[in-house]
Formats: sequence, C-alpha cells, structure tokens
Amino acid sequence: MPSLSLDLTAPNVNVTFNANGGTFSDGTEIYEEVFTNSFSYYIPYLEGYTFKGWSTATTGGVFIN
Repeated sequence: MPSLSLDLTAPNVNVTFNANGGTFSDGTEIYEEVFTNSFSYYIPYLEGYTFKGWSTATTGGVFIN
C-alpha cells in the first residue's frame, strides 16, 4: 500500500480516512487509526479516477496533497 510519512507534534491523533466510494488495498472504504508520533496516509483506488490528495472535510476543507 503506497504511503507518505508525516511527523506530528501531538502525542495522539485520531485519524479517519474515507475513500468516498473507492477502496484501500485491504478492500475497506473507511480506515481509522490512532497515531502517536507519525503516521502514513493511505492512497485509495476508484476505477476511472486518479487520486490527487486528501481534504480535511467532505466539502470546503483544506486540500492536502
């Protein structure tokens, strides 16, 4: 599963990734994890689409690529 590592300053961060109709390599659409010092974000797949990055909200969030 492709990933990108990031360093965080918060001691524990709850992160939920939603593939919005796509899936992650394990076949799930929602991925939740508690990260302590760093985390990898996962790249979903949806046939006919190219993943360009994450957003902090379903609409109007901050784009993270």
